[in-house]
Amino acid sequence: MSFLSIKTFPPLFLFLLLLCLCVGSKNVYAQARFNVDSATKARQAQLEISRTEQRRVLDSSRVARKAIIDSTRETMKHHLDSMRTERQGRLDSLKEVRAARAAELQAIRKHRESRQYRDSVKNAREEKLASIRDVQRVHLDSTKNARQRITDSLIDVREGATAARRAIQKRRSDSLAVIRNYRNGKRFSDSVAIFRKSRLDSLHEARKAFTDSLTTARKARLDSLKAARKVITDSLTALRKQRTDSLNIKRKQRADATAKRDDKRKRDQKIKEKQAELKFNLAIDLKIKKKRSVYSNENMLKKKWSPVRRFFQNTYTHYNYYFNANRKMDEAEANMQRSAKDNWEERIPLFDFDPVKDSTRFSADMDSVIQKTSLGIQIHDPRTK
Repeated sequence: MSFLSIKTFPPLFLFLLLLCLCVGSKNVYAQARFNVDSATKARQAQLEISRTEQRRVLDSSRVARKAIIDSTRETMKHHLDSMRTERQGRLDSLKEVRAARAAELQAIRKHRESRQYRDSVKNAREEKLASIRDVQRVHLDSTKNARQRITDSLIDVREGATAARRAIQKRRSDSLAVIRNYRNGKRFSDSVAIFRKSRLDSLHEARKAFTDSLTTARKARLDSLKAARKVITDSLTALRKQRTDSLNIKRKQRADATAKRDDKRKRDQKIKEKQAELKFNLAIDLKIKKKRSVYSNENMLKKKWSPVRRFFQNTYTHYNYYFNANRKMDEAEANMQRSAKDNWEERIPLFDFDPVKDSTRFSADMDSVIQKTSLGIQIHDPRTK
């Protein structure tokens, strides 16, 4: 009871617990090692089986490929031998046919060179020419007979037509003689005179009636046209007057609106110019102040005005400020010359512009020139500070 007291129980319990854990971990490690070894052995056995199977498949495929290649070679060799045999047979047959044809041609050539062939050909030609002449003679005889029959029939037809034409002409001449005798008689002359007179009277009456109707229609049309023209003229005059009045009102309104808009634009432009000038002056003042602040140091003012410094400052001022001022002056003179107009009613001046009058119009350019030259002096000559 004293050994298992309350004070000694916790350390003993912890020792037993650690002992159990050590034993259990050792068993677990042994089991894990056994599982890993068994898995490794199974994997090696599986690899050996797969390698054996792959080797067997490769050997079988190699044997099958070799058999296929051998059979293909034998087939190609047999095909080539058969083609060579067939080609040789064709060549032999062609040689035999050519030899037979050459023999036939030689026999035909010998037969044509023989006297019997020549005589037979000559006799055949003579017989053919004789038959052609007989046929041509028969054809000519038949053509002559046909032409003679046609000529005889045409002569008969012409004689009949001439006799009929003569009979018709005789009947016509007889009827014309009867008509001429009737027309030369007094009865025909009187009837013709009466018909002409009645016809002339009817024509005069119809012309008079037509003229009267045309005059009446023209007068009525002229009256209607005058009335319509008067109505149209009055309406056009009224429309023109109304349109002119409306156009004058619109033009006046547009001119007023344009004048107001121009005044507003000019005021806005002046305001913008003033603002721009103020901004430019402020910018120049700021730049001058900035430059002056750089040279405001007493050491800079006491710095020696050496020839190198004088050359650098003069060069910078000449090719920057003075160059821009000269360009601005040239532009101002060009603008003055371009805007100058000669008045031929007065004395023409010697120069194209008057500096006293034109300088006021180009005061902005002159101010810019003055500012550029003064800036060059103020910035690049520290002695002026």
